[in-house]
Amino acid sequence: MNEFIAARLGDGASRSTIKKDVANLQRWRKLATKAELGGMTEGLWRHDYQLCAADPRTRRPTEIELARVFADLDDRPGWAIWVKRAARLAVLTGMRRGELCSALWKNLDRAARLLHLASADTKGRVFRSVPLSDEALDLLKSLEAEQRGPEPQKILGGLPVDMLSKGWLDACRRQHIDNLHFHDLRAFAITQTARKPGLTIAELQVFSGHATLSQLQVYLRLDAESVARKL
Repeated sequence: MNEFIAARLGDGASRSTIKKDVANLQRWRKLATKAELGGMTEGLWRHDYQLCAADPRTRRPTEIELARVFADLDDRPGWAIWVKRAARLAVLTGMRRGELCSALWKNLDRAARLLHLASADTKGRVFRSVPLSDEALDLLKSLEAEQRGPEPQKILGGLPVDMLSKGWLDACRRQHIDNLHFHDLRAFAITQTARKPGLTIAELQVFSGHATLSQLQVYLRLDAESVARKL
């Protein structure tokens, strides 16, 4: 089941969607049991699991696609500018949507180059600190000098998660960019960071916030060519 959940997260599915998927799988298993299918029950469960667990997602944005979406969001009213800010921060930090939208200015430690996330705001419900690059720190500095939004204590001004998802998808549709989820920016950030020389797998896990290597591998989208350049 953990592999199924990781695969659905890699597809960009929200937590609520994944909960529904899991509930449907569990409901199917109960129905099979009640129907007294006996030895067929486990086989049906595996079959249903295989149908729902898609191949690992490999989509990631190109620099041109990001530039097009960012330019599109510049010209839109409402939350659009905040969607752009969230996307730029996601590209540099690999943070999830919920983490981005709930991040607080008071939890930014510039001296330590860390953004602390409360356990209530992380996927695993554990406190974690996001390491920040020079680019991420520069971006946060520029955001701090700009309009704070309706909830100024939040780095993204109170941007709702659902508006972030909708704003991103709408911009992609307007730009005729297919199959690019906001969650793909997390994989993009992790992959770009993995290409930095000297970074260990353990250090990459600290950056991504993954508890296990198998979870991290869902998001790593390295190709053979990029590996060959390091040899």
